[in-house]
Amino acid sequence: MKFHNGQSGSLFPHLSLPGKKWFRTGHPWLYRTHLASETSGPTQAGFVWTEEGAYAFSPLSEIRLRRAEALDGLRPTSRWSDAESAPIPTDASEGLKSALRDLWNLKRRLVDGDECFRWIFSEADGWPGLVVDVFGDQVVAQIQTAPMESSWTLLAKVFVEAASEALGRPATLRELRATPARKREGLDVVPLPAAQEGEGEWYRWNGLDWWFHPGRGQKTGAYLDQRSNHLAAAEWARRFGARAAWDVFSFEGGFGLHLAKAGLKVECVDQSSSALGVLGKNAERNGLAPLVTRTEANAFDWLKARSEARAKTDLVVLDPPSFVRNRKDKESALRGFKEINLRGFQALKPGGILVSCSCSHHIRPEDYAQMLAAAAHDAKRRCRVLEVRGPSPDHSPRLGFAESEYLQGWYVEVQSG
Repeated sequence: MKFHNGQSGSLFPHLSLPGKKWFRTGHPWLYRTHLASETSGPTQAGFVWTEEGAYAFSPLSEIRLRRAEALDGLRPTSRWSDAESAPIPTDASEGLKSALRDLWNLKRRLVDGDECFRWIFSEADGWPGLVVDVFGDQVVAQIQTAPMESSWTLLAKVFVEAASEALGRPATLRELRATPARKREGLDVVPLPAAQEGEGEWYRWNGLDWWFHPGRGQKTGAYLDQRSNHLAAAEWARRFGARAAWDVFSFEGGFGLHLAKAGLKVECVDQSSSALGVLGKNAERNGLAPLVTRTEANAFDWLKARSEARAKTDLVVLDPPSFVRNRKDKESALRGFKEINLRGFQALKPGGILVSCSCSHHIRPEDYAQMLAAAAHDAKRRCRVLEVRGPSPDHSPRLGFAESEYLQGWYVEVQSG
């Protein structure tokens, strides 16, 4: 349902000149400085409906307004000109459930029917500040903004009912409030529970069995966004006849086990003994243990030692955690990326493949390309880029929203060295 002209009022006249220019880019965020006046409009966290669509309003955040397309069709309970914003109306439950079931079915199709997938990817799916991942009948929600928190009692019920209807059996909701971004919204940050090896459950994902920890450990319980990149690494290994690989920063074996399934002997390196323990459990469950070696070590030190020993292999995966928490860390992060990628290039035989990943929107593709070129030059390797990939399609970014374009996977062939 669309609003009639004038029913909800236009936001545009309330924007500053820079705000109007920014608005026309299509970016879903409007910052404090984009408002013509901070004294007009609402003062409490919630939602407003305008002629331009629905917005989440955060009075304490530098990002004051976030587009909320998922709520565009609702009856406008608060307009920009009203004194206050409003929570999501309770009579919207049925409409939201229907839309959420449709999105559930779409996301499952995008991952070939896997039982683990991203249901809601924040603004990219029209739900500002909300991330929801699914692990079978476990639904894990990260609530990151004040407007979403203000309506969470209603939304929690809606998400559980929609998931239960989509599954045909009861779903369980786990709520996470651990992201540091909540502080900027005036919200409490609740530390994420530590994952213990015995607290997980088995799930079928990407053709393998995995011991995942829904609502605990890293992210919402697993790195589901690398799904298609894992498959791509195995495919490039097959095409180039790779027989051995190093999976550096291996965590619980996402890349390593897919490569082992493709027949490679894989050394998995991580400094977390608990992650390597789960990796071993996953390898054993899938009958891949004979092909997998686990090494507990600092990845930088391990790569340096291998380089000094002139060790060689056919394929190297570098999938480190984010080196960039904010923009000021960008240059130091690129230096760190260059160091490990230089070592990776040095370790590869001619015809070898480097799989190099970054997971921060602060590092743009052009930044990463320049870093890789410099690393290859210093390693005295001539290289060819085979493919550059983003996340699995259930994590697809929104066009015009660079902050959602956070994951890069570069597949590079070493041609000489």
